[in-house]
Amino acid sequence: MFLVVDQDGNLSVYPTAQTAAEYMETNDFNGVDEEHEMCDDNGQRYIADIIEPERVGGGTLRFVPAGDRDPALPASFVERSRDLSSHIPWVKTMDDIRRELWRAKA
Repeated sequence: MFLVVDQDGNLSVYPTAQTAAEYMETNDFNGVDEEHEMCDDNGQRYIADIIEPERVGGGTLRFVPAGDRDPALPASFVERSRDLSSHIPWVKTMDDIRRELWRAKA
């Protein structure tokens, strides 16, 4: 599971970092990104790498690991979030995310 939280407390969850990159727009990540934080369910933080800038037909980006893993990071994203947008069929609520994170630790 890949989690993206923005500065307004909106949490988006995706099956993978690759899936998230396909949904998100490169213009959300121009320059230093202070609006979004990203991590996987193991607490690995990610940053956006813009492969091709935004154009009329869209741009291309990917998310790459950055820094050390922090097992508490995914739960911190959930706790400070106010809204959820899920791209995983069985994850519909914050409680569903908490259960998935618990399973990932087990």
